[in-house]
Amino acid sequence: MEEQVSMTIKDYDEEDILDDAASSKTEDSSDHHDIFTHFARNGMIKIGKETEEYVSMKTQFLMGMKQYANDTEVIALNKNMGFTPLKLARFFGFKSFEKVILQKRGALGDAKVDHGWFGASKEEIIQIISYGFSRCNGQSHGLGVYLSPFEFLLDAVKFTIADENDMRYMLLCHLTMGNMEVIPAGSKQVYPSSVEFDTGVDNLEAPRRLIVWSAFMNSHICPAYIITFKARFLVLFCQEIKSVNSLELL
Repeated sequence: MEEQVSMTIKDYDEEDILDDAASSKTEDSSDHHDIFTHFARNGMIKIGKETEEYVSMKTQFLMGMKQYANDTEVIALNKNMGFTPLKLARFFGFKSFEKVILQKRGALGDAKVDHGWFGASKEEIIQIISYGFSRCNGQSHGLGVYLSPFEFLLDAVKFTIADENDMRYMLLCHLTMGNMEVIPAGSKQVYPSSVEFDTGVDNLEAPRRLIVWSAFMNSHICPAYIITFKARFLVLFCQEIKSVNSLELL
């Protein structure tokens, strides 16, 4: 589980998402908790555990959990298929912004499309897939929405909160990072420093924080999957993280 792998998340265009909506193989959720009903009402499709997509995502998630993989149980994988008119509008809005930014920065420029993990409570995950992002979750390197790249999945895990069934939830999101600038620790920045930049990172070579400013949180971030899991180690793990970072708000 220590070996690193690249994320293999499909980047959907209009035909892809409409075709997949009609043909994706999913599980019956009638024997699961009500949370999956909430997901389904908001255009999230439960992916069958026997599918290649589920197996691939589960494997990559557990690899990101590193030494804690054996203490982690993946419960379900839900995919954002945009069945509702509002969800489709958000998706195509995201794709439109992505196209504009990539064109603006130029094919040979530093424009970047990435993926990032976002951990939160069950209630906040439901709100995000229902209405979009509504708050900034980080301020150590400017005030914005912080997501974690694959290599630092554990940074996002610490923001998860177990529900009444000890289940936790993570979003894997498509990101339009565009042209990124380094945001130093302690910065109070809330917007790009100039029109040359779109988003921020704490380090250009090996970013640990992917920072999307609040003005762009619902145009540059598009939820792709929800991973539901249980992790017995997390109570102690989160306590350790809080003690190590007691002087830093992440």
